[in-house]
Amino acid sequence: MVFAAFDRQDSCASEFRMPPDRNECVDEIRLAPTVRVIRTRDEIEEIQEAWTAWRGARDADIDVYRTCLHSVWDRAEPYIIVIERSGQPDAILIGTKSRSSLLARIGYLRISVPRARVLRFVYDGFLGNQSKENGELIVSKLEQTLRRGEADVAILSYVREDTHLHQLATHLRSISMREHFSVSVSHSLMTLPGSPEALYAQLSAQHGRSLRRDSRRFHAAFADLEVSRRNGTDQLEALFEDVERIAATTYQRGLRVGFSDSRPVHELLSLEAKKGWLRAYVLYANGQPCAFWIGCVYNNMCLSEYLGYDPSYAKHSPGNYLLTYVMEDLCREGVSAIDFGIGDAPYKRRFGHISWQEREIYLYAPTFKGMQAKAVRTAAGFVKLVSKKTLKGTNFEARLKRFWRNRVAPGN
Repeated sequence: MVFAAFDRQDSCASEFRMPPDRNECVDEIRLAPTVRVIRTRDEIEEIQEAWTAWRGARDADIDVYRTCLHSVWDRAEPYIIVIERSGQPDAILIGTKSRSSLLARIGYLRISVPRARVLRFVYDGFLGNQSKENGELIVSKLEQTLRRGEADVAILSYVREDTHLHQLATHLRSISMREHFSVSVSHSLMTLPGSPEALYAQLSAQHGRSLRRDSRRFHAAFADLEVSRRNGTDQLEALFEDVERIAATTYQRGLRVGFSDSRPVHELLSLEAKKGWLRAYVLYANGQPCAFWIGCVYNNMCLSEYLGYDPSYAKHSPGNYLLTYVMEDLCREGVSAIDFGIGDAPYKRRFGHISWQEREIYLYAPTFKGMQAKAVRTAAGFVKLVSKKTLKGTNFEARLKRFWRNRVAPGN
């Protein structure tokens, strides 16, 4: 096991105040927090017990992290900030360190930023005691790391805006290290009742009638409709074959997002199948796969991961048909909610009745590559902000999205 030394500068001694009583002073010193960074895979074992006890989102699960470290981040190494009190972990921020390219987006236009040394922290990766003090210690450590030139950029993946971590990370003392013109995004969730009947009762009457009408029309158009649920490890090969046939026809493939028949996706879904988390559904019309939905049940909540449909079936709304089937099935199973994730979409507005705002936070080092990345992303952010304000209240934005999706769709 690799020994990780404590950095005395990370102990936040400046925050320590000597109490007047000597015994109180001893207790205060004993409980004073220390901050260290886990940088090797072997060191993860030192915090495994605490990490496993702190149940966060799926992305922050220790087995998911190890799987992704092995597959997605082949050239990455751990970068986990650990706050300890009395020699025991009190909180952690889970991330990695790698050399990678960054992207700035203006709508569907991708602007590449040169490769840099990047600290990337996973979604909901702040586990344990998420107090303001621990948030201050973590942000202070990130500032120190960037100022020392150990990395060019630090990325906190979609932090809720109502948290201490968001407030602290977006209000650094150094303006040059902050992100400018970052965009706030919504995160949607739908709670599930105990039965399919109760599910329709919580929808609006108009929405419920619309779903039933679309279902009748779909059945009238195709003599044979079937939904196959494939959750086992022995079903993954067939699942990937059929889902890839559908995904290859979608606009998401043109944007290089969504499902892909790749090693990282294979290994993640294989882990989920082994753990009993995987929920994968494929819709067949007259024997042909036309829509898919893949999710993961973690802590009794289902995370929507990948979904798509063959655009040649668009007029029959296969996505809505399959999503309705999935929701009914999850209700019978007793799953408490479906997490639709970040971003806006019509189906999220119709089904997701709980939402909050999140923001992906970038912090920049005072290095050449750090400032270069900031310049590109700031310019892109400014253009997006102006465009959003200009198009607000018009339907041109929706038409522009349709134009870009049609343009990047395979076969166009």
